[in-house]
Amino acid sequence: MLKFSLQSAAGIALSLAAVATAQTVKTQINFPQPIAGVAVNPVTNLIYVVQPSFGGTTDTLTVVNGSTDRVVRNISVPVGAYLPAVNLATNTIYIASCNTFSTAPSCFVTVVDGKKNRVLKKIPVTTNEGDGLLGIAVDVLSNKVYVSNATDGVIDIIDGSTWTISGVLGVSGGTPTGLSVNPFLHRLYVPLSDSGVDIFDTKQRSLLSTTALGSADSFAAVNLVTGNVYVTDAVTGPSTIAVLDKTGAVTATVPVGDTPYGLDVDPLTNRIYVSSTALDAVSVIDGKTNTATATVSNVPAAFVAVDFVTSKVYVSGGSSLTVLTEK
Repeated sequence: MLKFSLQSAAGIALSLAAVATAQTVKTQINFPQPIAGVAVNPVTNLIYVVQPSFGGTTDTLTVVNGSTDRVVRNISVPVGAYLPAVNLATNTIYIASCNTFSTAPSCFVTVVDGKKNRVLKKIPVTTNEGDGLLGIAVDVLSNKVYVSNATDGVIDIIDGSTWTISGVLGVSGGTPTGLSVNPFLHRLYVPLSDSGVDIFDTKQRSLLSTTALGSADSFAAVNLVTGNVYVTDAVTGPSTIAVLDKTGAVTATVPVGDTPYGLDVDPLTNRIYVSSTALDAVSVIDGKTNTATATVSNVPAAFVAVDFVTSKVYVSGGSSLTVLTEK
């Protein structure tokens, strides 16, 4: 079992203060058709990419070796796969999925063993037709998985020990989307599309506050060292990233490119990487100054996952996975 420490992570961050600021495209992995979400396990140095079949017999979870940045395995998973999330402590991958191609549509979370590369369970979430599962995040300390159930308008809590739904959080309104969790502070941040961001106490399972911001809040990402939270406002045209402190108060807004969507944070370099879906680009934000310091162009971009150990950024969009180097 892995041991995590906020203090030790902060110490590493200080030791990396002299890291260079250039971001470059290292390689690009092409797929036969559009791909969806991406997640990283920095402990095993493996990257997980979802390949929907769009109504085929099975979808695919593709495994990329972070040392070579090459595909090493394809795992068949149930149809409807969209967003993956990884529990670093248990080496388990969870995939938010909705099969809308079936005559009886359903949404569920697929559980994959990261060591044996096989599906362990399919956890039912909802059979109602609606917006589906639009976000998933893992609390590695409590071994809980949080799922944005936009169909029912709630956050479903999955117990990682039993792989069953152990609770539900009711959101204040809107449509829950790409949520993010801070396991050290017991906080869950849930963007609500056009209704702001809900902040929950995961220990007490209670809604603490709601922050009004943006008009199309889509994804959130937490810096586990500073406690800051970053939220994309996926509006067409020039947009902004909202910066929240750990309580949910807005401390800054950062201008970025057209239609920002997925994002992720490197807690060690204190950089935030934001996809610009309309521009095929990635914006780089300095978390210390809250300014955009660079834009990496010609990168099909929808979802982002950072490996803070190797200082690589994985960006999925269109039918390709682009690998960026931070240094």
